[in-house]
Amino acid sequence: MVTVVEAGLLVAAGATLGEGPAWDTSMGALVWVDIAQGIVHLTSADGLALARFEAGIAVGAALPTAGGGWLLAAADGLSALSVEGNLAPVLPFLEQDSTLRCNDAKCDPEGRAFVGTMALDGTPGRGSLVRVDAGPVAATVRTGLTIGNGLGWSPDGRTMYHVDTPQPIVQRFAYDPISGDLGAELQPIDVAVRPGGEAGPDGLCTDDTGCVWVAIWGQGEVHRYTPRGELDLVVEVPARRVTSCAFGGADGGRLFVTTAAGATGADLGGGLFAVDGLASGPPAMTWRDPGP
Repeated sequence: MVTVVEAGLLVAAGATLGEGPAWDTSMGALVWVDIAQGIVHLTSADGLALARFEAGIAVGAALPTAGGGWLLAAADGLSALSVEGNLAPVLPFLEQDSTLRCNDAKCDPEGRAFVGTMALDGTPGRGSLVRVDAGPVAATVRTGLTIGNGLGWSPDGRTMYHVDTPQPIVQRFAYDPISGDLGAELQPIDVAVRPGGEAGPDGLCTDDTGCVWVAIWGQGEVHRYTPRGELDLVVEVPARRVTSCAFGGADGGRLFVTTAAGATGADLGGGLFAVDGLASGPPAMTWRDPGP
């Protein structure tokens, strides 16, 4: 039996393409982005706006760093954003190809950054998944993607989850948390998207029990899948273009949901939503500069 609950509007943010929520423990707040407007938001657990940074470039995700501030997955690669709002290049690995941009990004349990990429025009097969190794340097670990999207790891760090949005699945890989290498591809999670239209899996997060929570773009839902890949809970969101989700708050028990602007006035797309008491999940792993 699938349980259905509703998420409530936390902030009517008016984002064009809200994405990448991550609970930043050092700030005690949620960091999330508006990709299209190039804005990084810092929001308290109860919805208070704490900071707003304009990067001046598309930003797919903002990852908390061990030294404070955030590592931005920006249009041309990786940049560092300080808490004072200063921006500095870190690894502009896409600067030679302006037809690509970074999309979703996340750190593994060891603080190693992974970044998905995509073509600006959505051309199939041009996206990839990049791991940031010592240097830092960009090491491509997956190719032939269309929209490199949601990322996550199991509680033991031995399984990695990844989404290529046009495919109605969450791919699972054996993962070596010490080396950062992907192993064998495991049985994927089949995502329950309705046929027709634009529905597909987008961002994701994992909880403390190993369940996988998947934002369903075009369907106004977040799905929870058990470690066995079974859908057992649906969070309904009054915004069709749901983009991602993350756990946070003082006890990790609040699920935050980002959305993109909708096509109708009745759609609350672009808002930040939240729901409590469903589960608890870990905060965002911080990026640790791998050094030379």
